[in-house]
Order: sequence, then C-alpha cells, then structure tokens
Amino acid sequence: MEKSEEMTKKQLNKSAMSYMSNFPLECFQEVNIIDGYFKGEIKDNNKTIKVSGKTYMEKTYGNKFPQNWIWLQSNHFDQKAALTFAYGKIPLLKWKVKGFFSILNFNGLEYRFASYNLARLKINKISPTKAEITLKRGFHKLILVAEMIDPVKLVGPLENGKMNLDVFESINSVVTMTLYKRNKIIFESRGRNVGFELVI
Repeated sequence: MEKSEEMTKKQLNKSAMSYMSNFPLECFQEVNIIDGYFKGEIKDNNKTIKVSGKTYMEKTYGNKFPQNWIWLQSNHFDQKAALTFAYGKIPLLKWKVKGFFSILNFNGLEYRFASYNLARLKINKISPTKAEITLKRGFHKLILVAEMIDPVKLVGPLENGKMNLDVFESINSVVTMTLYKRNKIIFESRGRNVGFELVI
C-alpha cells in the first residue's frame, strides 16, 4: 500500500501478557491493535485500486514456538466486537506451564481472562479442526467454539529460532462466542474471517 488515507484503531489498555512478559520464556505474544479500520489505495502499474477493511496487529517473538498451542482472533462478528485468544504450553525454568489470555472487547467494555488474573481454562478438542474453549473468572464465563476452514501451511521456529516447523493456520475459520454473567447470557455472537491455529 503506497498511500494510507485513514486508519483508526482500538489498542489495549495494557500488555496482553501482563507481568508474564518479564518471565524467561521461549515465546512471547503481544496484541498491538485488537480492532482497527484502514482505507487507502494500491498502485499496480497504471492502475489504482481503492481498498478498505478491518485490521488486527500482533507480534509473536522468541526463539521457539510452544510445545502445543491455540491461537484465535476475529473482529468480524454479527455485532461490533473484537476477540483474541492465545494458549501455549511452554517451559519455564524446570517446569512446563500453561499460559493463556483471552481479551474480548464489545460495547466499549473489555473482558479479560488470563492465567495471570486467576482465570480458569478448559479445552475440549472436538476434532482435529474444531475445539471448544471455556474460560471462567469470577461471575463471568466465556465459551468459544471454533472450527478451522481451509488451513494453509506456514513455517515457525522449532529450536533456536530456526524456521523449520510446519504450522497450519486458517484466516477463514468461524467461531461462536457466548459470554455469561452468572448463568445469564449477556453477549452472544458468531465470528467469521477468524484466524485460527489448533496444535494440541
């Protein structure tokens, strides 16, 4: 994109990993923009193409991907909302810990479930391409049911930053999201154009 005319973005009010970003981990993940919008143009020889759409930006860095992990992201819902979820089983000193965070933004509110704020996580792998994720914190419960569609093969770091790990990712997946307060549904929506990796 040679020229950007407009961009708006919704940034997080604090680090997605919180204090865990200071731990001696092999892999880190941060969310830069959870929900954004762009408008601009692409110049191809003598042709100018107008483009616009949704944006999401994150960074994953370190020298090795987790032993197993799930990544899920979408800001294309039936209602205006943005969701990101990341889980990984990673070595920490002599232990292997399960770290995760899920951030849901809708209606100007943020709901955050993470290992660092004492949330609980349950993962049910329904099939090689489908999983149900249940997160609980206090009076709130978030249930995500995601299904992978048309994955493509990418590469990731397996050891010491060498990019020799096959990673299958889809950006055409779907997710249903249900948020409860106590036993009452306070938000429910279906997401499309979902980024999804399921390696467990």
